[in-house]
Amino acid sequence: MRKTAISGSSGFVGTNLQDYLKNYSELKPLSVRFIPNQKIEIDKDVIIHLAGKAHDLKKVSKQSLK
Repeated sequence: MRKTAISGSSGFVGTNLQDYLKNYSELKPLSVRFIPNQKIEIDKDVIIHLAGKAHDLKKVSKQSLK
C-alpha cells in the first residue's frame, strides 16, 4: 500500500480526495504554513499538493465589494 501525503486535506477537494483514496493508500494529512527557506522531509511515496491561499479577509479589494 502506498504512503500518501496530502496538503490542503481540509479543503473541498482534499476532503473528497481523502474519502476516495482511503481504501488504496495510507494517508497522512499535512498542515502547511509558509516559512521562507523552510525544508521539509516527508517519508512518503506520493505527495499531493492542494493547499492554497483561499481566504485573506484582511485584503478585500474595494472592487469585490461592489
